[in-house]
Amino acid sequence: MKPIKGGKHPDGNDEQAARTLAGILQNMAAGTSAPVPPDLPYSEMLIQLVQPYMAEEPEIEELEEKLELGQIAWNLSVMKQKDEYLYQNYRENFLAGELDETTQSFIDKLVADKQTRFGEYDAMLDECEVIDDEEGHANVHVSVKSYEQFMQDIFLSSDEEETEEEDEEEFEYEEELEEEEEADDEDDVVTPEYVNRSSVVVQPKPAFWEWARAAFPEEELTANPEQEKNMYLINSMDEDTEFEEWLKINYEYLFENELFERFEDDSAWPEELTLELFNQWFEVQFCSVVYDTKSSDITKF
Repeated sequence: MKPIKGGKHPDGNDEQAARTLAGILQNMAAGTSAPVPPDLPYSEMLIQLVQPYMAEEPEIEELEEKLELGQIAWNLSVMKQKDEYLYQNYRENFLAGELDETTQSFIDKLVADKQTRFGEYDAMLDECEVIDDEEGHANVHVSVKSYEQFMQDIFLSSDEEETEEEDEEEFEYEEELEEEEEADDEDDVVTPEYVNRSSVVVQPKPAFWEWARAAFPEEELTANPEQEKNMYLINSMDEDTEFEEWLKINYEYLFENELFERFEDDSAWPEELTLELFNQWFEVQFCSVVYDTKSSDITKF
């Protein structure tokens, strides 16, 4: 759970959020330095904020947990003071998915406590560490940033994270392609094996493209219609006469698939998809034997 550091600005198109982003980007473009917060005992103030909710002598785990929640609450309180929209959006869209209701209620109480006890302090708590000294005592160290610098860093880190994620995804995709190519190279030596399927190749005739241009004048049709064809694997059959009987029963499935693949809007389809029209529009080639020359599994989508 990140105590509001290095996260992403919540999505939204609210005018206030737009002004916040515009101001940050303007300062970044102009090279304007963000204000430096005053040197104050923020570590002590954070401890005072969470102390009423800890044991008198807390274990290190409890101290770290309460300090992290206190840091979240402190920053939320400053955010609420600076940008009410951003505060509500972050609380409802990010924290609600990260925290359970009990923890969320506790943070809301800490936000109210911070506003009451330390409301005049508007620096953002950037990092909080608990470090043991030589005598074994826990020391709390807190670094701070101005609200402007803190939010500017969030936007910059978001862009960097997105770029890194895109680069990583592209790298993984290229690795997968290389592995597939290597597997294909190895597969090239496999002896072809008979598959218990026959195949049907369906290719649109000129009459189909004439209808398509008239029915869908705004659609950008393929530049090479002669290369447009689909293959369907069907139950294994030996004779053309057997396939002809199969086609009489199943042509409508092929017809609908050919139409839907190119034109999802079925309102302009022919009212009746008859076998006669199918034969007028499509060339059908039956092949009784199918061989598989690869050892890798066939993937269905």
